[in-house]
Amino acid sequence: MSSLSPRAAFRILKPGGRLIVLDLLLHTFEEARELYADRWLGFSECELATMLERAGFTHIETVVADRETSAPGFQTLLGIDVRPVEAAGNGTCQVACEESARTISPRTISLSPCTRLI
Repeated sequence: MSSLSPRAAFRILKPGGRLIVLDLLLHTFEEARELYADRWLGFSECELATMLERAGFTHIETVVADRETSAPGFQTLLGIDVRPVEAAGNGTCQVACEESARTISPRTISLSPCTRLI
């Protein structure tokens, strides 16, 4: 997310072009800033979906694609969307975040807790 903004990605993608974002799920491992030159300590599924929606994407899917079993226990966040072939609606779609308590075993892909309200 640091080298290309979602808006820039939307702008340069051809209609029908696919965007794939792979980053860490929000975490508190502060040492990542120095060890990996991280500017942000990951993103929540809702934060990623909101950034993509504000850029113009309309069919956003986010999932936790992987979970480390050892410390620091990073979780990999995957966001996928396709640039609409035509301009979508009037921009009234909103993303609402629901904090959902779920128990998911490692290596299980979970559905996003973000719900679309149109």
